[in-house]
Amino acid sequence: MKIVILGGVAAGAKAAAKARRLLPDAIIDLYTDDTHVSYSACGLAYYIQGNFTDYRTLLVRSPEEFEAQGIHIHLLSKAIKILPESNQVLIQDLKENSAYLTEYDQLVIATGARPVMPPIDNINLKNVFTVRRIEDGIKIREKALQSKHATIIGSGYIGMELLEAFVELGLKVTIVEFAPFVLPVFDNDISKLIQQQLSSISRTRFEILTSELVTELFSNEQGEVVGFKTGTGKEFNTDMVVICTGVKPNVEFAHD
Repeated sequence: MKIVILGGVAAGAKAAAKARRLLPDAIIDLYTDDTHVSYSACGLAYYIQGNFTDYRTLLVRSPEEFEAQGIHIHLLSKAIKILPESNQVLIQDLKENSAYLTEYDQLVIATGARPVMPPIDNINLKNVFTVRRIEDGIKIREKALQSKHATIIGSGYIGMELLEAFVELGLKVTIVEFAPFVLPVFDNDISKLIQQQLSSISRTRFEILTSELVTELFSNEQGEVVGFKTGTGKEFNTDMVVICTGVKPNVEFAHD
């Protein structure tokens, strides 16, 4: 039996390990468009904060360790299309810019999600980040250590973790949230209590803007973000922006 797994951060890697334990004779191939496999994306904020300095602490298992178990890891390999009538998947090799078909008897789709990018003018400027991959964490930490002010768009779990991280690094922080309170995943009464607690300990280190949205980013001549404008016309200076406005699943290749 040949098992093909698409995606290799958490669910895909665990599926591969479990499949090997249950089916010791199966051929297992895991494809991911990432540069790493089997890592703790939830720990990125703690790496950015400096709780540990080696990003490799986030890695649970290396491709070599998987290979030792007979699980073949294909990095920078993106699933483009599923062909169920022939039990095949079209894979794009991102390193060689080529494509090929791979066959399967059983297929596991664990391709995760990607950040939602809100409709903000000039959102593709330099020093505008999302938090998804290990490389994102490395770049955000490097820029944070060179900055005095950071802006976080969105105040969900990741946004609030980054608020703590940036404050611990000594940055001034502005967090912008469209909802009336931070952490809108909770009921308003709980979110309100959290926001009141944050305000009581702010000591001018951070500012929370609720019922507000960012409409435009400003840049310098080098194409780097230097400020932003809100829907109410307010303008702010900043050295970096992190987008934390949620995620959407990577399922487009499987729609048909």
